[in-house]
Amino acid sequence: MTQVLCVVPADHVHAEARGMVRCLQLEQFRSLLSSSGSRSQRRSKAAKVQGDANSDWSSWYGHDLSEAARAFRKHCIAAVQATEAGDAALPLVDAACEIVESLLTGVGEQMRGVRADVEVRALQASAGGRQAGRREEIVSLEMRLGTASPLVGEIATRSRVAVNVQVTQALRFALLQPPARPLNEPVALRVEGLDMPTLPDCVCARTQMREELGAGLNPTSAYEWWEQNRHTRFPLQTSKFHRVVESLLEQRGMKLLGSQVAANSFWGYLHTTGLNVEVLNFHFDKRMQGGVTVTALLRPPKTEAEAADREQVKIITKQLLTGNRSSADRLAPSGINVGAMIAGPEVGQPGAHPRVIAKLLSGAQWWGVGEDSWHRWDETWLCTDKKDVLGRVVKQQGRIIWRESGTGEATPPTPRDNSNGDLDTLCVDAAAERANALDGRICFLILFFLLSYVFYSIQRPLP
Repeated sequence: MTQVLCVVPADHVHAEARGMVRCLQLEQFRSLLSSSGSRSQRRSKAAKVQGDANSDWSSWYGHDLSEAARAFRKHCIAAVQATEAGDAALPLVDAACEIVESLLTGVGEQMRGVRADVEVRALQASAGGRQAGRREEIVSLEMRLGTASPLVGEIATRSRVAVNVQVTQALRFALLQPPARPLNEPVALRVEGLDMPTLPDCVCARTQMREELGAGLNPTSAYEWWEQNRHTRFPLQTSKFHRVVESLLEQRGMKLLGSQVAANSFWGYLHTTGLNVEVLNFHFDKRMQGGVTVTALLRPPKTEAEAADREQVKIITKQLLTGNRSSADRLAPSGINVGAMIAGPEVGQPGAHPRVIAKLLSGAQWWGVGEDSWHRWDETWLCTDKKDVLGRVVKQQGRIIWRESGTGEATPPTPRDNSNGDLDTLCVDAAAERANALDGRICFLILFFLLSYVFYSIQRPLP
């Protein structure tokens, strides 16, 4: 039987009505209204429940994206705990909320001049929906941007993925009702207004190769074509795709693997297709560190050509996952996790690590160009974690630089660093960190061998 929430003075309640309705005292109701969000930016709608099981029962409204992400997490936890799944689903919910929080916080920190209206709503799933086995929404977050065009996020080149991130003027996340047994079924997060389109130069290179190589297009011929034309048609000064490819192929580890591995890796980059995610599914998986993975369900392709490209890139991705996932985890962790998110379970492997995906979507705190070769043209070169002399991460760094579409370079006006350093200082600091890290590793190895020698000398019996 549906219960009605009402607020009326006690002396106006008829005696016969007291047995049919539960009334919330005024002070308790005020306390409920003040339980979520800042006083200046929230708008609770708890009093709107009027007997309809699908009505809103709580909401938050404001403009601060970090606060909106926290409100979304709070509402998700409360809503899931009220379901049959209960606390068992919370690790999956936490992973979903971390991805939402990473994206929103980065946009909010970098695009301070853009107005965003955000509403978080918690909904009651209908009993009929539960009985029918439907996955209804239980919490949603809707953001509307006061911009004339979408936001475009440039992903750090050294993340080695050939896509951008695009947020439309209307972004929406919705957590679906978790399954009763989350150990066997995923928790789903519906996504609208978030797209990851392929880098334009990647599409251009693929088109030109198909026209010029025709039936002779294969990994080896494509790589040879690229080596012959990359500098003239896709100069490093202006081509993000060229810089992404070069950031992988210039690594010492890649060079040691030989030219055929380089050709196969480039073949995979060449067939990158856009990721228009419809649903993110979060699974328990003991094979993954942390025990949780994420997979993605994409929206249907818009054209036959896009469908064919998707099939081709899925074949390549499956080959990389089955043959080179361990080395790819080391050389291109973001790229291989995106691939695992799309095709991992199809080849008997885990999906992506949620924290890798969250980091890939997180906003950078500082950025700037490198100091030599093509690095001096790459504004994202400093979008890496800060490490100490032993190579340990001492400060996490995001991976995206946001801009409004059509405003030129994908860089907000002033790079920011907590040390308040300028670009030259940041470049020098980065070089010093690399040198210190190398010196630290050398010192560590020397110390290790000295200690080993001392231990061996102590253990060796005297003559």
